[in-house]
Amino acid sequence: MNASRFCFLAILLLSLFLLSCADDKESLSATDKLFGAGNKMPTTENPISFAVFSEKPVYVDGKKKDVFCCASLSYEYIVKITPADIEEFCQQILSETSYKRICISPLFTDTIQKGFVFLKLDNTAIHGYFGEVDREAGAISRSEWECIYDTTTKRLEILDDMN
Repeated sequence: MNASRFCFLAILLLSLFLLSCADDKESLSATDKLFGAGNKMPTTENPISFAVFSEKPVYVDGKKKDVFCCASLSYEYIVKITPADIEEFCQQILSETSYKRICISPLFTDTIQKGFVFLKLDNTAIHGYFGEVDREAGAISRSEWECIYDTTTKRLEILDDMN
């Protein structure tokens, strides 16, 4: 009888532990999901390092369909982002991040509403787009230029201007 109670308690404790681990994963911040638990992009001269990332849901017909990672930066910082800054940012992103879209948009008060959207379609490349941002969908409505970050070579390639 004591052995069955011990087994029951052991299984109960193990179940509670596993549930708490699952809750911890669900409660990770967007920054943790993007760069790894407890990590963040080091604050450097890179304007992207000043961004605070959060998770934004996408609703279709009143139902939550997706989430994406987003950050707002003053357009004053966005225009200072260089290809080297994008490359540094992409190097920091976890290969196992669940985010397929990362949006860096200007503040609502900025007169120019252009920013970046990065699409992580697989573990081999991150596609970056610059242009007019649709911050509700985490998308670029009109791309001015594109780049591709190859995660295997850790190199960024700027594609020809889209115009």
